Amino acid sequence: MTITQLQTLEAVIDEALDSLRGGRCCEVVAWIRERYPGILAEHITELADEGLEARVRRRRKVRSPIEETKASRNLCFDFSLPELQLDSEISIPRDLDDLLFGRSDWKEADDATLREIDSHILLLEAQARANLAKADNWRRVRQAAARYANGNFDLKLGELRRRARGL
Repeated sequence: MTITQLQTLEAVIDEALDSLRGGRCCEVVAWIRERYPGILAEHITELADEGLEARVRRRRKVRSPIEETKASRNLCFDFSLPELQLDSEISIPRDLDDLLFGRSDWKEADDATLREIDSHILLLEAQARANLAKADNWRRVRQAAARYANGNFDLKLGELRRRARGL
């Protein structure tokens, strides 16, 4: 795949997102499929791989709690630790300078080195910090918007923005 082809796909996705502001992902995908079938055909293998990777990640996250609890319990037992909530697999970032958006490899905990566990911890901490920052930012927006709600907390943010602008 060339850079031009990738930029074309990215441009199409951006166009769809701009056209369907706030649209659900399935609506954006349908919009793209309807308008740009040729570009999708050019990228079918890449898109299939990305889709399958996303599905694998989802399945990893919803593994049986019984399996996870058993693996975690055994791990803690071996190291004389109290029972801790741990995943049986860890994600190891490939690029420590791009923890939040870079790719990760997955390993069974038993197959991970201490250095890889350190990288996993850095990733989890970066994700936690990012989530806390987003929550704090949304809390600030919510508090500012509430000043225009006059006690009506069912008003949409767009309406409250218009009120804030004096429209």
